[in-house]
Amino acid sequence: MIDAKDRLFLLLIAATLSFGGIGIAEARELQPLDGTWQIVFDPNNKGRQKQWFRPREFPAGASKGYHGAQLLGADGEGL
Repeated sequence: MIDAKDRLFLLLIAATLSFGGIGIAEARELQPLDGTWQIVFDPNNKGRQKQWFRPREFPAGASKGYHGAQLLGADGEGL
């Protein structure tokens, strides 16, 4: 039979194992998302096929610059 002291010890071990990874996120390098974003709307869904995600293929002439705060509406929703 497990007494109260052993239960507490097991509970502490379980909590450490369960929540021990929380501090890992703090050690990651943060990538700031502020600044100007170049956005091209793609109603015909051609961007993936034409690989717009590659810098050399991105249609910069068709893009419009948005600053970080402009990407969110008053309700917090995106464009």
